[in-house]
Amino acid sequence: MSFRRPCCRPCGEKTIVYPTKCNQTQSCSESVVNHVHPSHTNHVNNHIIKNKHFYPHTNSQQNTVSQVNVFGGNTFPPGGGGAFNQGGFFNTGGPGPGPGPFNQGGPGGFNQGGFF
Repeated sequence: MSFRRPCCRPCGEKTIVYPTKCNQTQSCSESVVNHVHPSHTNHVNNHIIKNKHFYPHTNSQQNTVSQVNVFGGNTFPPGGGGAFNQGGFFNTGGPGPGPGPFNQGGPGGFNQGGFF
């Protein structure tokens, strides 16, 4: 024996199913995307140094003094034939007043016994 299930619809009734109708709703949302474009400015400050060169020059003058010390006495009699000081400092000879500060030489010569 076969068992049948009871049917809840009346017999002979048909059901037709149509394709699903698609409905669409739209919503809007917003987002922020940051786009960074960096730039750089370099400020160059130029400085020029002018080196001025100076060459100061000075002059000087020097005076020298030489001193001679003559030791010793007269080697010939007054009025003798010394080459110097026969009447003055640089007399060339002849009779004169006697020996002077440069008359230290021998007779008729030039400074034969001293510096002058």
